[in-house]
Amino acid sequence: MPIEKVNWDSEFFGYNVGKLMLSKGSSFSLQEFLKESESFKLVYIFSQDKLDDAPLRLMDEKVVFKYNLNQWKKRASNKNLTSFNFSIDGYEQLKQLSLKSGLYSRFSRDENFRNDEFQRMYLQWIENLVIKKEAFEIIVYIESNDILGFASLNTKEDNTANIGLVAVSNKARGKGIGSQLIEEAINIAAAKGFNSIEVVTQMENQAAVGLYKKCDFEIKSITNIYHYWNL
Repeated sequence: MPIEKVNWDSEFFGYNVGKLMLSKGSSFSLQEFLKESESFKLVYIFSQDKLDDAPLRLMDEKVVFKYNLNQWKKRASNKNLTSFNFSIDGYEQLKQLSLKSGLYSRFSRDENFRNDEFQRMYLQWIENLVIKKEAFEIIVYIESNDILGFASLNTKEDNTANIGLVAVSNKARGKGIGSQLIEEAINIAAAKGFNSIEVVTQMENQAAVGLYKKCDFEIKSITNIYHYWNL
């Protein structure tokens, strides 16, 4: 039962973080796991099966949605949708929306994170997407110079695009902005020649689950993610 150190998380959080990957039907010994985890403050367990062993805490049912672009037909674009321009658009607005995009994430929901890990991680994420240009496209919905929503696009694999962060402002709920952002992401990915597009969310985030189903995405996989803390 090898626990692998997660180098980026360990360095970023300032303590040892490990991960354990369990395929479907894998045997799991809590006693063996506890012994192996002694050198880590936090261990993520990714499992296709449910694990009922205390003190493991289920923090996320990670859902990967996929849309095959061979079924794509160009969708109409709203004039309020545009590419984010760092020199003229509100980067601070984008940063605040990025925090909103992660409210259902395990890093936000786990109260054992006590050093602003969630906020720091998501602000680093949007910085990587915008400043370090890890995203090949950031779609924003702008109305009266106000960013009401955004979606980022990056390359997951050679032929697969990935929607990284998605968020809509609370004051813009009910306007269909989320659907328009996703449909524009599909348009852009198809125009760039990708075969498929994927997006990850949490099962608990039923608004997002409903949005992706509405936009004709299908569930590719569901993974249970547990946290174990040595406190």
